[in-house]
Amino acid sequence: MPGNLAGGSNPTPPPPLNITAISAASNASTLECWQFGPLPAASAPGVSGAAALLLLGGAASSVSYTVLPDAPRLQLVVFLWGLARITLPSSSADGNDTAASFDVRGGRNGIIVAADTRDVSGLGHTTDYPGDEPTVVLQMPIAAGRLGFGRYSVLHEGPCTEEMSGL
Repeated sequence: MPGNLAGGSNPTPPPPLNITAISAASNASTLECWQFGPLPAASAPGVSGAAALLLLGGAASSVSYTVLPDAPRLQLVVFLWGLARITLPSSSADGNDTAASFDVRGGRNGIIVAADTRDVSGLGHTTDYPGDEPTVVLQMPIAAGRLGFGRYSVLHEGPCTEEMSGL
């Protein structure tokens, strides 16, 4: 196992975490691939050596299992199972409405950041659940906003590709 701390060997540093973010630029929602890292190794008993995304200063103001309402603040969202289709509406200069959509499947690659709050995105985004099974989600509003995530960088515009997302 990479990063094994047993036997006094040199541990492999935990890999960075890449997460698709619904962000905003010029008052419109955008998709970006954010990279968090380097991730420190956890020191808590039972998970010692595991990669940890530390939310600064108790930044997660609450964690809930819920039906998703409009988000009043930036959130880390984990889709446990099911399917979500996220649509970013936009208006072009000629008045035609356009939209970009992407699907998030629950499980290993089901983590996103929703950072297109009203203060930075005029139209926001919509989420539909087109699957045949219920979609189960954990929401973690981040009280400190982007500062609560600590260090991250934007890898590129657009969602993270499957081979890049998650750990």
